Amino acid sequence: MVQIPDWHEVEITLVDHGKKVIEQFATEHSDLTCSFFAVAADPLAGDFAFCFDTPQNALHEAMKQELHTLGERQAKSRDAEAWRYAGALSASLLEYPMSTELFRYFSYALVSFHWLEFADSDVYPERLKGQEDYLQGHTRLVIWRALERLIAERTFLHLSLTSPFRVGYQLSEEPLIVLRFLNWPDGEGHTIYSVLDSPLAQKKRGRNR
Repeated sequence: MVQIPDWHEVEITLVDHGKKVIEQFATEHSDLTCSFFAVAADPLAGDFAFCFDTPQNALHEAMKQELHTLGERQAKSRDAEAWRYAGALSASLLEYPMSTELFRYFSYALVSFHWLEFADSDVYPERLKGQEDYLQGHTRLVIWRALERLIAERTFLHLSLTSPFRVGYQLSEEPLIVLRFLNWPDGEGHTIYSVLDSPLAQKKRGRNR
């Protein structure tokens, strides 16, 4: 009988592994400042990789991307027909890599589930027009929930964090997504761990009463 994924168990596993991985990374790299923690997932294969980046690596990758983009613009803008594709040459530069594969510690740790048999079975839910694939959609949701639990339990305080610090995820062949910012500067030399702890959130809650 084909086993359907138990998404609650998947969430618990991701949270438990996430805690251990973050604490292990903090111990092994106590001298490093971290700027991004992301989960890179292959929904079909059931693979989840825990990835860490540093501000130095992010700047290095951003400068590499800028140099590449400038070279492309300079070379192609000399073409008499360049106006036809000028929009493609005007893509905005990025301050952060668009892929976890460019992180300094891509796939620092891995946890896998075995879903291929289910994905190939007759019981696999049909994808309707305008909807996401079953495994893709559930993978996205379970990562959201797991990351929110890690944030709520203040797991990231084991790390030395940039201000702000990014938390996010990436599915196969999709851009890197920033879900949350942590360790916000408060303008007075201190930091606020989460936007939910900020005066702005308190004001918003007050207005909603």
